[in-house]
Amino acid sequence: MLQLRLFLSSLLIVTAGFAAGGALAQPRIEWEIANRFRLFRDEAQFRRLAEIYAALPAADRRERPAFAFEEAMQRAAAARTLGPAFGDSVSVARWGWTSAVTRRTCFQNGNRGHWQCLLDTGDQFMEPRVADLLVRIVGLPPALAGKTCRWTAGELAVSAPCSAEARLPRRAFGEPFDIAVSAENAALAETKAVKLRHIAIAGFGDSFSSGEGNPDRPAELVDDGIDTYRNSSPLPDRPGFRNYPRRRGATDSSLGGAAAAIWLNAQCHRSLYSQHVRAALILALAHRDVAVTLTPYSCTGAEVSAGLLGYYAARDDVGDAVYDASPQLMRYWRDYCRSFAGYNRFDDGGSSFDWRRDLQRCNQPRAMKPDAVLLSIGGNDIGFSSVIAEEVVGRGRFGLRVGLLYKLWLSQIDTRTFAEARRAVDEVIPDRFRELSTAFEKHLDVPAAAIVQTAYPQITRGEDGPCGVSTTGMDVHRILSISKPSTGSEAAAFVPYLNRGIAAAIASLPEARRWRFVDAHVERFAGHALCSAGAPAETPDRAVSGAMAFPTWNFSQRRWEPFAPSAWRAYRPRQRWFVTPNDSFLTGHYMRVGRFEGSDTTDPLSPEQPLFAATLGGSFHPNASGHAAIADATIPVLREVLGLPQP
Repeated sequence: MLQLRLFLSSLLIVTAGFAAGGALAQPRIEWEIANRFRLFRDEAQFRRLAEIYAALPAADRRERPAFAFEEAMQRAAAARTLGPAFGDSVSVARWGWTSAVTRRTCFQNGNRGHWQCLLDTGDQFMEPRVADLLVRIVGLPPALAGKTCRWTAGELAVSAPCSAEARLPRRAFGEPFDIAVSAENAALAETKAVKLRHIAIAGFGDSFSSGEGNPDRPAELVDDGIDTYRNSSPLPDRPGFRNYPRRRGATDSSLGGAAAAIWLNAQCHRSLYSQHVRAALILALAHRDVAVTLTPYSCTGAEVSAGLLGYYAARDDVGDAVYDASPQLMRYWRDYCRSFAGYNRFDDGGSSFDWRRDLQRCNQPRAMKPDAVLLSIGGNDIGFSSVIAEEVVGRGRFGLRVGLLYKLWLSQIDTRTFAEARRAVDEVIPDRFRELSTAFEKHLDVPAAAIVQTAYPQITRGEDGPCGVSTTGMDVHRILSISKPSTGSEAAAFVPYLNRGIAAAIASLPEARRWRFVDAHVERFAGHALCSAGAPAETPDRAVSGAMAFPTWNFSQRRWEPFAPSAWRAYRPRQRWFVTPNDSFLTGHYMRVGRFEGSDTTDPLSPEQPLFAATLGGSFHPNASGHAAIADATIPVLREVLGLPQP
């Protein structure tokens, strides 16, 4: 009887164990597409990104996936733990994680597009057919830990250690198949009707979606650039003129081009930090059965007429081999048409181009069409950058030399008041959006409801109210400051006015041509304004990351204060979600030589170069954190458009 009771007790314990851990008692198959973000050619890099994303807390993956992911990637870069797929860990720690990725993508500068790229699977980027799968057994019986398993997927059979991940190569998109695994001639698990999904996303727009201000690899500044750009700007609150850091390799006759910032596309200042890249990347990381193809075309300075539908050079100082001033819709057809003849016109040659007449719809489109379109447009159409110039450029308080410099620099830009910009919102935006909707209807095989336009974020709404009179983040040059008490509050009121105008213009379109409009992120930028100082407590190099002051050379101590230029880390987390003029100089450091319209020939040491670096390198645009915050607002809407489950 005692033995019987012991046997029954043991049986109950075993039965209870199976009931409590039933999922472990029955092996099951877990699978995922190996490289789900096809813009990245290097699968090993994507696998490391996927590991970091999977390790995020569930709440972060649900509520702020792009933002949390960006912070985690920069922490890993700073800690030098990204691994061998990202190359030299010291360089990545300084420049940020995209510095190791940007030259290993499917954007090809040489052909000004994506169409020529081949992936490791043999797929052409613009012709997705197959993907490799990674499969593993969850709940593997311990007795099989050292055994070999046999995997089958349709006609394919692969053998691999049971405890290891196996690869099922070249599985077709959209065609259901079963996956089964066996060991010791006994079936272990099976998954029926597996189907791989492919999603294509196109991105159009302006600098707020190109990634302006956030080069994939920042410029390399050194600490020995003393006494450069002589007499460009007086020092704040002390006698003498500021000395500026310069790039590695710079001389009196050279800007140090080898140490310039590196972009996914240098002419458009298109970057992997952009909101469009981040939204699409998170979808690929979060949905294991989906491969995402992103074709981004946004370009800094673009308007509807000049940039999206018409020729626009953006930057004209790139080499002839990569120069491309063609409209974004033409670039789209260069990728999405089987024959790019007629779409490889990179310059208008001085002709009067009209998209209605001169841009024909492709009659041999590729099988792949966009499932969704991401869009950011309108700010340049109403001259928002001209409003910024009007508000932050000082007037009437400089000596003759600086006054002449101010006039020279101002000849490169226009200025516009808030009142003029509000009139432009009312008068320009409706017509431009009607024209764009007509062009999209003609050229894009995508429902208007699958086009997602993002609103412009708050720039000057700080934690305690609008940014006030200040040179905070702008002491790179004496010309730059918020000098009027009304600037911060007027800007905080203008952004909603612009967004309401855009929303109204979309709503006024015929119902079948109305886009979606995303503005959930706009007020989230409050407290992360241009004037918001500091960095989160856990940020590596917090003192530098959160610094608002520009490095100043201390002549008596022979050192830079408050930090040396080489110590700058562009992509550490910080409170501000915008690129200040100081940040622009230290990160993008956009300089140029040659003849400017309205000015004499400039040289590498011309005193206006610091102004170019401080303003034309992306100041007043979202930084990496800002782009991630916009992406987080876009992702739920994008999932709805694509029929993907919300987390």
